[in-house]
Amino acid sequence: MDLLHAKNLDGFCIVSSDSDFTHLARRIRESGLKVYGFGEGKTPEALTNACDKFIFIENLRNDIVSQNDSNLQLDKDEQEKLHKIFQEVILAINPDGEEVYLGNLGHHINNKYPSFDVRSYGFKGLGKLVAKLPFLELIEIPEKSKGAAKAYNVKLTRKTFKK
Repeated sequence: MDLLHAKNLDGFCIVSSDSDFTHLARRIRESGLKVYGFGEGKTPEALTNACDKFIFIENLRNDIVSQNDSNLQLDKDEQEKLHKIFQEVILAINPDGEEVYLGNLGHHINNKYPSFDVRSYGFKGLGKLVAKLPFLELIEIPEKSKGAAKAYNVKLTRKTFKK
């Protein structure tokens, strides 16, 4: 706590899966500093949500992410969880449910769900995950796409997830 009061830091890193650090993370954030958390997949949601960004250490292994994520299939529970997250965030950005910019969507998801990481689902990037979800449509923005770098909008579809 002495470091916190010195006011010469930009943030803190907490490496733990123990919920005992939840209060500390909240206290540091209340002081206006960023809190980055690292822990195992078993970390309680209270701690992951108390951080500005929480990274599960299992996602740091290179072999976790599929080399060919076009073959990945999400199960019903994963699709339901993702449907809730994406629908909530898209409607928060644009209450009419119209298209939102993919980068903006990712930013808002990370603010609302600090532990959200596409690698937890086996994907390398948000666009690849969105492309696999039947309730979302990925729309290229030709006027913003340059060469290999593509720009995308995302919108909710009327389709539901696979049961």
